[in-house]
Amino acid sequence: MDIKTLCKKYNLIAPREFWEASEVKLNEIYNGAGPDDFNGVIRFMLRYAYPKLTIEESEEKLRCYITEFISLFKGAVAIHDFEFTYPDKKKETFNEVNSRLLSNCMKIIDKEFPFSSIFKWHKRIHWRGKARLTYYACQKYGWEAWND
Repeated sequence: MDIKTLCKKYNLIAPREFWEASEVKLNEIYNGAGPDDFNGVIRFMLRYAYPKLTIEESEEKLRCYITEFISLFKGAVAIHDFEFTYPDKKKETFNEVNSRLLSNCMKIIDKEFPFSSIFKWHKRIHWRGKARLTYYACQKYGWEAWND
C-alpha cells in the first residue's frame, strides 16, 4: 500500500505539502523509523555490537529493528520524516510535529484496536506504550536533527 493511501486509511493529519508531494518523493524521504545518523553513545554501542560492520551498515541494522518495532506506525512516521525534511528550526514547530506524530499514532491504534473491543485491549495497551516511547524518543533526541 502506498504511503498516502495508508495515511488516508487512518485519517492521519499532515501538512498540505505532504498531500501534494508525489509518492516517489515520499518514498525517497521515508527511510524507516529512526534518525538518519545515530551519534554519541548509540554510535559507540553500535561499534561494540557490530564490530565487523561499517557505521552505516550498523546504523541501517538498528533502523530496521526500530522500524519493525513500531511497524504499525508507518504512516505516522512517514509524515514525521516528511516534516523533518523541511524544518523551520523553531522549537514551537518541533514540539507540534512531535505531538502530531503521537496523535497520528493514537489514531492508528484507535482504528486497529478500538476501545469497544475488549479482546484487543492488551494490544491497545501494548501499542500505546510504543507510541509514547516513540514520541519521547523524538522529543528528547530529535532536536539536533531538526536543526540540521
